[in-house]
Amino acid sequence: MQIVYLFIGLVLFFFVALAITNHVQRKRGNTKERETAPPPIDLSIGCCGAHEVCERANLIKASREKAEQFNDEELDNYAHRTSLEYTEEEAKEFREV
Repeated sequence: MQIVYLFIGLVLFFFVALAITNHVQRKRGNTKERETAPPPIDLSIGCCGAHEVCERANLIKASREKAEQFNDEELDNYAHRTSLEYTEEEAKEFREV
């Protein structure tokens, strides 16, 4: 039971400390979150390796390119079947494709 009281006491202590710090900061006039915005990242120059958005930019660039389509109508015969269900002749044809 003493552990519960200790935990509650610590929580109350940090809550009071936070409230006092907030009050003092507001009294001094420090109410602004951030005066200057972070600098924007220019994605047109390519990936600099320092930001996570480079990967996103590459994905966006890749999505603009036309996808290469393959003529795979022959493979539709093998759809919804496991590899164990193929006959030897079908397996041979599958290897050729």
